[in-house]
Amino acid sequence: MFTEILGGGSFKNKAWVDELQQQLSPDIATKIVYWNDWVNGQDAKIDFKAEEEKVLAQVGDEPFNMIAKSVGSYIGLGVVAQKLGQIKKLIICGIPLKDFPFGDLEKRYQVLASLNPENVIVFQNEFDNHGTHEKVKDFLTKIAPAIQVIKKTGEHSQTHHYPYPQDFKDFLLKEV
Repeated sequence: MFTEILGGGSFKNKAWVDELQQQLSPDIATKIVYWNDWVNGQDAKIDFKAEEEKVLAQVGDEPFNMIAKSVGSYIGLGVVAQKLGQIKKLIICGIPLKDFPFGDLEKRYQVLASLNPENVIVFQNEFDNHGTHEKVKDFLTKIAPAIQVIKKTGEHSQTHHYPYPQDFKDFLLKEV
């Protein structure tokens, strides 16, 4: 089974998805989704429908896991909503609370209530400038209160950077 990796929108996330793929290998088989604008070395001006279709085509009819960061979680949850019977484990990091209208986020993330909470984990840096851990936890508690929201502290706690491959690997390899 493959784990789809969806990064954030900025071009620096291309390096994040590439590094994460290398760090998870060989234990976790992965597929990366590169946003269209990254080809030109630019931050993605996300065409949500086009990018979602790209992920759907890559997933096909097979079971899959997903690691999604920031805007990648917004796109990824659109895919999960259409592939509920196929998603096995889902890791979300860096939920972008400040980047979308609240109603849009609430509607998009509502699919989490349909998933087994043991198969979903969220990593949020304590003071992420796109949404603090506390605000993300409050947001998700209203949607799917049993989902674990891990507060990341330390070196990256004030950033929107999520270099936690061992945490991701541990979750994906854990038997449920």
